[in-house]
Amino acid sequence: MPVRSPVTYVLPLVALLHSLLVMTPWLTGFTRTLVLDLLYLLVIAVTSLVVLLEVRPGRVLTNRFARAVLPLLLAEAWMLQYDFPGRELPDWSVADPLYFAFYLGVAFTLAYLHGLTRWSWRTWGWVLDSLIVVAVVGEAAWFSSLRSALAGSESWVLRGINLAYVLCDLLLLGMALLSLRQQFARPLLLFALGVLGFVGADLLYLGLGDRYVPGTPMDLLWTWGTVAQALGLLGASREMFAPTSVPPSSSLPERWRVVAFLPYVAVGVTCLLLLQYAGGGQGQSAAWWTVGIFVLVMVRQAVTFTERSLLTRRLREQTRQLQHMALHDGLTGLGNRAAFDQHLQEQLAQTAISVTLYYFDLDSFKAINDSLGHEAGDETLREVARRLRGVLPPGAFAARMGGDEFAVIVPGFDSVPAAQALLLRFLAAMQLPVSLLDKPVQVRVSVGMAFRAAGEEVDAAKFRHQADQEMYRWKQKYRSISLEAASGLNSSAQN
Repeated sequence: MPVRSPVTYVLPLVALLHSLLVMTPWLTGFTRTLVLDLLYLLVIAVTSLVVLLEVRPGRVLTNRFARAVLPLLLAEAWMLQYDFPGRELPDWSVADPLYFAFYLGVAFTLAYLHGLTRWSWRTWGWVLDSLIVVAVVGEAAWFSSLRSALAGSESWVLRGINLAYVLCDLLLLGMALLSLRQQFARPLLLFALGVLGFVGADLLYLGLGDRYVPGTPMDLLWTWGTVAQALGLLGASREMFAPTSVPPSSSLPERWRVVAFLPYVAVGVTCLLLLQYAGGGQGQSAAWWTVGIFVLVMVRQAVTFTERSLLTRRLREQTRQLQHMALHDGLTGLGNRAAFDQHLQEQLAQTAISVTLYYFDLDSFKAINDSLGHEAGDETLREVARRLRGVLPPGAFAARMGGDEFAVIVPGFDSVPAAQALLLRFLAAMQLPVSLLDKPVQVRVSVGMAFRAAGEEVDAAKFRHQADQEMYRWKQKYRSISLEAASGLNSSAQN
């Protein structure tokens, strides 16, 4: 287990102290505001220190977040002066770009966390899911506070700053949802809750405007949002970057599958908002919001259709490959024993045509393996398969039965001599030596043949046994390959 820095335990304690002072009337007036502001600054400072002291394989991640928290610390320190009596909060200040730097820094940290370079149709689907939820949150913010806040702002600068804060909040919310959806892990859920706390606090602050009073319970959303982001990020770095850790799954656990239904819940919310504002002066705005969100939903459905089409095509291709692997020999590409048995049964069931069965055995295969190695033996089997394919007529089926044994099924020969002619062609092809390790090697072959004339019926097992016996008779009588030996096939093949 990794050893955590003692400072990690200080962070929730400082946040807890801040919460107790917020919820209790121990201090009043300017003293209360100043102490609470200083405690919040301490929370941010300890947050930055905690992530900087985290020496882990995921240190790059924690360093990014520490760099993002630093502008927040500077912004809050700058804003502290406006809590003193007689200081009026301006429309904009140095703190505003620092806050924006914090938001963008957290967004880039999230982008690094789940790797936005690995795009796929599924990733696009998750992006659209996040956009749908974010759009509905933006719509709710517009009707609840943003519209009135922008209308009540006397300067365009203040309107633009307020709108920029909301857009940053929505960006963070979307990135958090995307991270949680792409790589589900409990620390990421804690991080997302921290981001959600920040977004909620910002929207409440925007709605209150001049009515906001420091030291209210709303401030706890910022405090614990900061703590949750830091602790969640530390946990994520431990789970996702440790050398022995299992990468988090992109599939949601059963109990968290409700996250996947958030876009559908969001669509329901936008419908309710449309019904609420349809008859009033904001009906047109509600209609445009609904149209925009339903466009996102339609695009999401198109992405889902494309993704499923690709998955179906991939599944069919994998099924075809598995079927091919189940019925083919991986070394030679010929059919395997299972495919041979199936094909032989099908051919023997067609009594209207003749069927010829050939068995081949490599007499010198063991010597090649022992003297030249298994790679040379594998190349021998592949070369025999290539030469076998070169002499087979259309409609023939060849299989590797295992080891150095091969079998061929050929339908349609009208006589035994015609079937023997194919055997002679294969023997002639095997007269040429095989090049192994830049050395010519003569491969000796034993053969056996069984013939079933058209109109006859024969049991498959008996048919195989007949060809097998002929091959072993050949092996005993002819120990070297020769064209003349083919004429020694006895009359049992004709029977």
